[in-house]
Amino acid sequence: MIKTIGNFFDGFKISGKLSMICASFALPIAVLLYLMIAGINYNIRFAALEYQGGVYQRPLERLLQLIPDSQFLASRALDEKTPKLEELVLERAAAIDKSFADLEEADRRYGADLQFDDEGLYKRKRLHYRVATVKGEWENLKKSLADGGLSVKDSDEKHWHLNSDIRTMITHMGDTSFLILDPDLDTYYIMSATLLSLPQTQERIAHIRDEVWHMLKRGNLSQDQRIKVATYAALLKTSDFNATVNYANTALVEDPNFFGVSISLQSNIPPALKGYSDKTQPLLDALNRIALAPGGIGAEEFAVKASTARDAAFALWDTFAAEEDVLLNIRMDSFRATRRNYLMYTLIAVLFSLSIAFMIARNIIEPLEQCARALQSRADMDFSRRLEIERDDEFGRMGGGINKVSDAVRSVIHDILRISKSLTESAISFQTHGDGNPAGKTTVDCIKSVLRDAADLQKLGERFKL
Repeated sequence: MIKTIGNFFDGFKISGKLSMICASFALPIAVLLYLMIAGINYNIRFAALEYQGGVYQRPLERLLQLIPDSQFLASRALDEKTPKLEELVLERAAAIDKSFADLEEADRRYGADLQFDDEGLYKRKRLHYRVATVKGEWENLKKSLADGGLSVKDSDEKHWHLNSDIRTMITHMGDTSFLILDPDLDTYYIMSATLLSLPQTQERIAHIRDEVWHMLKRGNLSQDQRIKVATYAALLKTSDFNATVNYANTALVEDPNFFGVSISLQSNIPPALKGYSDKTQPLLDALNRIALAPGGIGAEEFAVKASTARDAAFALWDTFAAEEDVLLNIRMDSFRATRRNYLMYTLIAVLFSLSIAFMIARNIIEPLEQCARALQSRADMDFSRRLEIERDDEFGRMGGGINKVSDAVRSVIHDILRISKSLTESAISFQTHGDGNPAGKTTVDCIKSVLRDAADLQKLGERFKL
């Protein structure tokens, strides 16, 4: 097998064989470069999917804000039947329609990548959570609200079911966009807020607003109701508010350790956190007051505080999402720069290697060709030219050897020509003086034979170029 492969190269010139040697060494370099670039491309794709997930979540967040608002207003409108509330319900419905249109556009652009298709949803047992299906639920709910055929209980259940669908879609987006697997601590903790704690906070405040508003509206809170309100306050403080603040502070601390400091993150997050804290704390205080001593705060005042805190949570989400995009773009730009540098450095190295290989090949091929031409000329009996290879390597010794052989051959040929000429002259002289001598006649015949052989040698010698 090895011999067969070796024979395959017999028909190639030295230059071709040297080129194949270079190619054989270049192949593993090309494979390593490919693997490195593939790894970088994977990291870029990973961050790009996270970015797409953030784009997809924006209309979902908007729906997460509007649907509970629609539920709260619809329940009041169905109960109080005032034109102002009915008008507000219609305004929220129009805003929800707009958000579903935005969601459909995001799904058209990124739905396949984020596996919001039948295959991706089926694998996770979430076939119900297609955009078209959830939008269809909303259309049916909107029609029922317009027809006035819903009770307050049915309206609340349908709104909360729709809201739960939106939360599940956010979870699915987090899984398929790799946001939940973010590898860098700064973006990981920002993601923890945008994907986990803030949506939970937004939904919890909506439930608190709705339930406590009805409690206050009915008045005379029971002990169990006050305990429930205290539980809401504790959950909102520890599981939501504190978690979000801790995530944000950790992201600020870890930011310099990944792709450098983000000036935008460091400058925008602290004031956004303060605004969120300033608008959430009054709600926490109100809940604690209600739990300890019912009275002193009316249902409408509480609803305003809850809505203000909830709007602050959505505003903070917007800030976090924008900063997450900045961090992801910085990461992708860094990976692209690394990829560009790898390609550039590899190209420079390859060009340098090729130039070195070309010079070495020329250094081998030129003297080898000179030696080959010299040997061919010797085969053609041309010993007139000497090889001028002044080197200390094998080619220098080879050229010197060819020159020595040529010098020896020239010397032998010169001697043969000289001897043949001398023989010719002696034979002619002997022939001239030996005529008429019987004994000499035999000798002369021998001399004539020698003369003929000398002439042949003379002709043979004249064929050489000396």
